Amino acid sequence: MAGNMENMENMENKADISDMDESCVENICQIRRTVRMLDLAAARVSYALHDGNESVDTLIKSFTNMTEQVMSMQKGIENLPDSDEKTALLGNCSQAMNTVQETTMAFQFYDRLSQRMQHISISLDELSTLIDSPEKMGEPNAWLGLEDKIRSHYTLDNDLAMFEAVLAGENIEDILSKATEVVEDDGDIELF
Repeated sequence: MAGNMENMENMENKADISDMDESCVENICQIRRTVRMLDLAAARVSYALHDGNESVDTLIKSFTNMTEQVMSMQKGIENLPDSDEKTALLGNCSQAMNTVQETTMAFQFYDRLSQRMQHISISLDELSTLIDSPEKMGEPNAWLGLEDKIRSHYTLDNDLAMFEAVLAGENIEDILSKATEVVEDDGDIELF
């Protein structure tokens, strides 16, 4: 029964296509190809995030283990009698802990990058869904709804500012130029 329904739908689609002029059929094919490309882009972002997250999880476990070992060594060293060697060892422990803290800051940057990439994937998926729906594609409210959905994903002010600049029609190269300017504020890296 399901096969018959599918055959009937295919026949209806063929009938619909035969009634369309050639340019309309070509436009539909281009829209479907665009949707597939958007789906591919979203899938590739998700796949890259998955691979990156596994590596970062391994690194986080390693650095957590290293931190515990350094703290254990530091406690043992503190119980040694005062000497130049003790002072040097405590200095090395302190340097190792500083390195771990710097690495933790780098992981925080990766976390932000991961969130941004996930938002891009979601946005591409939502755009793909809208484009794949001919009845919604021509509705201005559907596009405004998509913009609102995408806007709601932004948690960082600078990302939202980029989004608003794009919607305002600013030149993409200018927006990207501003975004790549690195501003250091209390040790935090901020883009845009």
